[in-house]
Amino acid sequence: MSSEAIDIKLSDMVLCFSRAIDFLHPRIFEHHLRVAYIASCLAEKLGLGPEQTQDVLIAGALHDIAVVSSATRHDLFDDALTHYHSGSIHIPDNLHRHGFEGYLLLRDLPPFAKAASAIRFHHVDWDPSCQFSVTRYRHG
Repeated sequence: MSSEAIDIKLSDMVLCFSRAIDFLHPRIFEHHLRVAYIASCLAEKLGLGPEQTQDVLIAGALHDIAVVSSATRHDLFDDALTHYHSGSIHIPDNLHRHGFEGYLLLRDLPPFAKAASAIRFHHVDWDPSCQFSVTRYRHG
């Protein structure tokens, strides 16, 4: 096995993973790429620096990584998308769990640690007072 280092930009690697995630389920095709693009545009508009913008891009690109980590979880996407498109206010009971699991998956990897925190709470309601609404947050 070669010990030769591979020289690749982190953002290129993350976007490659993001495209791979999107190919796993036909109803989410390019979802993660769109979220990453919109999130990074918002970060730039907010005047965030390059490192923070990269963290935002990573969080957007990998925010559902735990949902697609198991073929049995595809029903979560189907349920969430069906209710979203039907206008239903029903929220699947385990919707927040994949954010927490994505956080656990990425938190100990230095290039992903900051993005992991955003991924953890990406389905938590935002309170205008700049506090997370934890009343609907469940990770179990």
